[in-house]
Amino acid sequence: MRKKLPVSVSLAITIIAMTVTFSITWLVSMARFDATVSSVTQLQAQYQKLGEIDTYARNNFFGEIDNDTLFDQVAKGYINGLGDRYSVYYTEAEYAELLAIESGALLGVGLELYRDGNGSYHIAYVYPGSPAARAGVRQGGRLLTVDGQEAREVPGVRAMHSLLRGAAGTELSLTCIYGIAEEESFTVQRIQYTAPTVVSVEVNDCAYIRVSSFTAATYAELEYEVRMARARRAKGIVFDVRGNAGGRFADTYEAIDMLCPIGTIAKSEAKNGTMRVLATSDENAVELPMVVMVDETTGAAAELFAVSLRDLAHAQVVGARTAGRGKITTTPQRLPDGSALSVTSARLWTVQNGQDITFDGTGITPDAEISGEGVTEQMLLNPIPHSDPASIRAFQVLYTLLREAGQDPGPPINVGGAGDVPAGSGSGTSTGTGTSSDAGGDASSGAASDTGTDTGDAGGETE
Repeated sequence: MRKKLPVSVSLAITIIAMTVTFSITWLVSMARFDATVSSVTQLQAQYQKLGEIDTYARNNFFGEIDNDTLFDQVAKGYINGLGDRYSVYYTEAEYAELLAIESGALLGVGLELYRDGNGSYHIAYVYPGSPAARAGVRQGGRLLTVDGQEAREVPGVRAMHSLLRGAAGTELSLTCIYGIAEEESFTVQRIQYTAPTVVSVEVNDCAYIRVSSFTAATYAELEYEVRMARARRAKGIVFDVRGNAGGRFADTYEAIDMLCPIGTIAKSEAKNGTMRVLATSDENAVELPMVVMVDETTGAAAELFAVSLRDLAHAQVVGARTAGRGKITTTPQRLPDGSALSVTSARLWTVQNGQDITFDGTGITPDAEISGEGVTEQMLLNPIPHSDPASIRAFQVLYTLLREAGQDPGPPINVGGAGDVPAGSGSGTSTGTGTSSDAGGDASSGAASDTGTDTGDAGGETE
């Protein structure tokens, strides 16, 4: 028989429990209060310091202070102080240009450029049907002037992007030199055109498909090229995402889903540790042996593409360890003065053998490692894998997969002349304007594409 506790005892227990709860709550609240007061005091000290710097500079600086420039640089300094290369502050002019590019109000001329160690810009590729192509500009030349300005004086690829772009119908003058021949001048009219992000080359009985960036148009382009490869009864596919700094992760999910069987594509980890599934793949898949080529500049969405094909579709990854850019950034947030900022909001995770893994900060280790030594910008931007050792290695891996599956891969591919590999037509198609990714916006080297939005290397996604 259970005995009932006296009312006085029950009341005493209740009071003790309430006292303990209150004490714990009070201690936690005081700790939070102390932390808040400490942070507020620290912030006040920092604001006071900034005010002192401003007062001293205005009283002693020999020169005029442009307040707009000053405040923009202060904002940039704050974002830089986060220590995160993916967080960005846009001035009013920079954000206005970004919106104009996305809306189609600003157009490029269809050139892929790279800058050498001497500061010279070289024409690595001219998009077919682009304004530059219509004006007669050819790849292989060196850019001397842009609208009368010396090309070598342009301080980096982002600045070159801006110089090449302009409103529809406007004209751009270019001066180029090819080899040791005389200079050639071109007048290019900016018009709307489509720059593909996916191109394909038929190699023996297989397909080589290069994805230069991930944009809203990439899925349709990739789906078409894969469908054409299957129609030709291709035995396997080599995907090349070298030099692909990413783009929006959201634009990559459909492409991965098309190629991979059922599984989790990506998760995000918020600041508080909360995990959320971002995308999954259904049971439909391309059941062909696949290889993905990567290098040190393969980043963000392109890394997700490579690791997803390996983990979900059993593809092999060939090349060098990737950049390790597994962060998600916010869509630029507009501020009242017209400027904007975008910050890292989460870390990206994938699922491998039932375990959550991240390539952030570590990159992807290829199954078959081969350095990118000897691979030029010209090779990356012109998908004809006949003189690229990394491409040869990728096809060797693909042929091994085919033999293991009991298929005849056909004649071997040799490093050397163009006759070793059928060049194909490079039948890339597109349904939208291309997007350029400038591999971190390095001011001294790197590829520059004027074909669309410059996404940098953050691989951002709206949260």
